[in-house]
Amino acid sequence: MREFFNSLNVKNSLIMIIVMVPLIVGFLAYNLERQAASMSQAITERGIILAITGSEAVSKILTDANTTGELTEEQLFDRDYQLIPNTEPKKYHTAYDYYTDKHLTKFQDSFLADEYIIYAITADINAYVPTHNTISKVGYDDNAGRSKRIFDTPVTRNRTYSEKTYLFQEYQRDSGEVIWDISAPVYVNGRHWGSFGIGFSIAETEGQIALLRNQTILGGAVLILAMIALIIYISNLISGRVKRLEQAADRLAAGDLTGSDFESMKESDDEVGRLARSLHNMAGELRRVVEGTSQAN
Repeated sequence: MREFFNSLNVKNSLIMIIVMVPLIVGFLAYNLERQAASMSQAITERGIILAITGSEAVSKILTDANTTGELTEEQLFDRDYQLIPNTEPKKYHTAYDYYTDKHLTKFQDSFLADEYIIYAITADINAYVPTHNTISKVGYDDNAGRSKRIFDTPVTRNRTYSEKTYLFQEYQRDSGEVIWDISAPVYVNGRHWGSFGIGFSIAETEGQIALLRNQTILGGAVLILAMIALIIYISNLISGRVKRLEQAADRLAAGDLTGSDFESMKESDDEVGRLARSLHNMAGELRRVVEGTSQAN
């Protein structure tokens, strides 16, 4: 075992592996962190764009209802929520929910074509959702059953009261799911009416980042194994010549003065070649000395 670790080949290989593997692992870890942050940022930015785009579209839809005379401004800002009998959780009608059922359903449902989006809804200033999505994602609460409810929580109040360009919050629904809620304000005739918000799946986002992490780890493992194989191959090439030189020197020491073992090695201009030429010359000198001594005797 000691002889194995004293081998020049093994020493060279171990030194290169000890130096290179941590460098590659460090680079891969840094690159993975950067890619994960970039992916998370890209998903967030997409959510912000969708929320702002949605709020502008809803603002126009509701304002158009007033412009065309389909709903008065008073009806659009109706806060007299009429309890729907025999509903639990409680649901309510307003003067405008029939209109949002007709004009917002298909529009809001279109957002759920995005794999990350769990809901896309419009809520008034009191977090009343006149029309929820008719589509539900697997593993999440039934969206259709959440229509015409008032969701009075700190997160929903922040969303509906906010007049910032957009608002990004972590939201735990009453059904237990934890979601990123991204919203933007809705205006009717310049008055703050409420908000349009989308729910982004944290689990889906983390799943995509985990997939990226696994792919990077697998690719890194393959890269490290390939690098180790290359290091061993190159080390064998280098130490193989040294080994042949060692064997030739041993034969010279044992009395083989022909110098033929050095012929193939002395042509190179590196250290091994120069040493081979020196030993070849030494073998020749020793041979002449021996031959001269023999003739003298």
